[in-house]
Amino acid sequence: MNSAHSFSAQARESILVSGILQVLSYDGSEIVAECEGARIVIQGEGLRIASFEQESGRLSIDGRLDAMQYLDERPASEPFFKRIFR
Repeated sequence: MNSAHSFSAQARESILVSGILQVLSYDGSEIVAECEGARIVIQGEGLRIASFEQESGRLSIDGRLDAMQYLDERPASEPFFKRIFR
């Protein structure tokens, strides 16, 4: 699988994300997935995973999209001030 990923949404109701390594958690209001070097958090209402093809990394979601954000994964051992003063 290619480590590059993309995100597209149509009318806030159909979401397609590529480059997903795994789905970490999901319910009707939030889906957390892992891509190379980050986690993606998708929030909304009535979210449902329509399909997930792990071999290709394609995640298809139905439901109303309210927000999407990346959570960078940083080593836990990195000193606090080093993280702040980048």
